[in-house]
Amino acid sequence: MSLQSRLAALIAAIGADIKDLRHDSGSAGFCSNPGEETRTAVPYGTMDTPDVVPGIVIEEGDILRIGVQAMVKETTDTNGRAALFIGSQQLKVAKFNQAAPVAQEARITGGNSIYQLVTTGQWGLVGAGQGGSTAYTGDVTTGQVLGVMDNVANSDNPDSVTSAVKGFGFCEVQGIAPGTYDISLQFKASNGITAKNRKLWVEVVRFVRE
Repeated sequence: MSLQSRLAALIAAIGADIKDLRHDSGSAGFCSNPGEETRTAVPYGTMDTPDVVPGIVIEEGDILRIGVQAMVKETTDTNGRAALFIGSQQLKVAKFNQAAPVAQEARITGGNSIYQLVTTGQWGLVGAGQGGSTAYTGDVTTGQVLGVMDNVANSDNPDSVTSAVKGFGFCEVQGIAPGTYDISLQFKASNGITAKNRKLWVEVVRFVRE
């Protein structure tokens, strides 16, 4: 028997006890809504044109990766909120000195009718909080980091203590029961919240295979 045949026989014999730990992409999707829309309601809900990636299949051991970039403004300062939903459930995050995970959301703090950037960070949605009279004017089309740096950041020295970070990249979510889910970006504000240039990326990463 050749070496190749012996190796094949050995792999077949013990293959049931070996798990492939290489990650594999599962369900994925992207949603983009450039138009300006407004929601005036206290309960969370989508805009008239929903920011939803439907039919995302979660299996045991999967990690759900979510990315968001959107321009948001509110009628009354600090009144508006934005949050991510997995099906009907708002995303939650564990916090220091808290016994159980709490609902995660971004507070819109850019000042009355001032557009700011809402994006994802490792812990969920983040509001840039531009403040003052400086409105965010939009993303570039030549390549831009998914995320936002604090307004005191020192770009010449990223390791500086003044380089405070708001949030960067995808939010990675575990602890989701197997099933099929619609992933959505939702908003609430009693006095009105307006959003445009909304982008939602969703991907399932599958780490373990029997």
